[in-house]
Amino acid sequence: MRGARGRVVAAIAVLAAAVPAAARADDQVGLSADGAWSWFADPRAVYHAGAHHRTYVGYISSAGDVDVASYDHDTGATLAAILSPAFQVDDHANPAVHIRRDGRIVVFWSAHQGSQMYYRVSEQPEDVSAWGATRVVGTNSRGGNGYTYPNPVSLSGEGGRLYLFWRGGNWQPTFSTSDDDGDHWSPARTLVDFPGQRPYVKYAGDGASKIGFAFTEGNPGSYDTSIYYAEYRDGQVFKADGTKIADASALPIAPSQADKVYDASAGGARAWIWDVAEGTSGPTIVYVTINSASDRRYRYATWTGSAWSDHEITPAGPTFVKHGKSSSNYSAGVVLDHADPSTVYLSRPVADAWEIERWHTGDGGATWTSAPITSGSSADNVRPVVPRNEPAEAMKVLWMSGTYAGYTSYHASLLGMLGPAAPVLPTRTAPAPEPVAAAPAAAPAPTAGRHASAIRITVSRRIVTGRQRVRVSGVLSDRASGARVRWAQLVLLARDGRHRHWRRTASSRTDRRGRLVLSRRITRRTDFKLLYAGDAARAGSSSRVQRVYFERLPSRTGPSD
Repeated sequence: MRGARGRVVAAIAVLAAAVPAAARADDQVGLSADGAWSWFADPRAVYHAGAHHRTYVGYISSAGDVDVASYDHDTGATLAAILSPAFQVDDHANPAVHIRRDGRIVVFWSAHQGSQMYYRVSEQPEDVSAWGATRVVGTNSRGGNGYTYPNPVSLSGEGGRLYLFWRGGNWQPTFSTSDDDGDHWSPARTLVDFPGQRPYVKYAGDGASKIGFAFTEGNPGSYDTSIYYAEYRDGQVFKADGTKIADASALPIAPSQADKVYDASAGGARAWIWDVAEGTSGPTIVYVTINSASDRRYRYATWTGSAWSDHEITPAGPTFVKHGKSSSNYSAGVVLDHADPSTVYLSRPVADAWEIERWHTGDGGATWTSAPITSGSSADNVRPVVPRNEPAEAMKVLWMSGTYAGYTSYHASLLGMLGPAAPVLPTRTAPAPEPVAAAPAAAPAPTAGRHASAIRITVSRRIVTGRQRVRVSGVLSDRASGARVRWAQLVLLARDGRHRHWRRTASSRTDRRGRLVLSRRITRRTDFKLLYAGDAARAGSSSRVQRVYFERLPSRTGPSD
């Protein structure tokens, strides 16, 4: 136990150096310089208000470390820990986060079709710095396909009973329950059964008495997948209109017993589920239809009280995956704001990168307004996540920013936008795939504890092989006025894969347009950032970290999704 605790504390010191500790320009904050996730293990992020006001985020690093970080909304401090080092380089292994009734944090994870479902509990409430021993759930459905995708959901109306869902040994949605916050688990049971396929499920509890689940019959790469919905409450499973499907004791159910929200045969395209949330009139679902390799559509379905209303949000573009056939059905992502399901966050191609946008509907999805969260990016911004239980003033959305070559080759940082800085939405009617330029909002005047300068950094490429040079460019601007800062001294800092500390590698002045270009040769993975070395008002301002990977892309893929 003491050895395990020492490894975790040492990991915090390593990650803390890589994670920005305070909000960036445009109300962005960095959670990790190295992290990724799939979209079927949730919650990936949870807000909790106790003695502190913190958001807890789970992710998997490019080295396969199972990580968890906390962001303190009162201090701006970020703290991170490795729960299982070098576990598996596969984004299917990303962990899910649960907050116990006593405020302690529980993190669940498994390998992709792993032999065990693991979890650890923090030693103190609201504190990621020290963790108890690794434990296993120890129950699964029969079959040789192991565990994948943990999803913990608790219900206060059942005495705080904790439901843990995952894809089980029989490749079907499986669950177990615990009445003591995870100390003991009931025998595993199958929730949905569709033999010969592997249903994909998203879960959402109302925190009190209901768990909604939206799902497909299988993977769209191997089946003509439709979208279904059912919900559990009071020991029974129902359709959205309250029609009883079965007692919980009679599980599993078949997809044909649930609501068919989208029919692949009638719609002419296969679908993949992305999120489900509980709205004021009932459940809301977002999903993707895969019309062709280059044509996908984000869609929004909501229960009106008597029927499902289904509308297109916007075209989703092709896959964002740079390489890797096994990930060719991946879209960049769409999720619901669970506090307000009339708002969604999505990623789609704009100009030369994938950007995160906020979309809102006031009429059940018939028409939409939208505004950018990211724009003009040098890296792809994908797989947005809205933390559960987030108040308006906390973290509104998180996302991956970087390069994604497949689920076993990903190199991204995790970024977030702090509230209440959600942009004012310009009027726009869907479907409208063309990007709309929005005038940038005026930046607030500098305040104590916030740097007066904003530095943007880009690199010429993200992955290199051999002894290649990388061009690093930057722009320095005044945060208050937005004006470029000319003839200012910037320092280029670098940190390669062998060292945890930053070192100064070059220094130069911006030109008359506030720009700077430097060239560096690298022989291993390297992180770059620019630091302003000017007057006291701007001293300490630095850019976001840009990572360049030194590798050859893998020629083989891992197990199927």
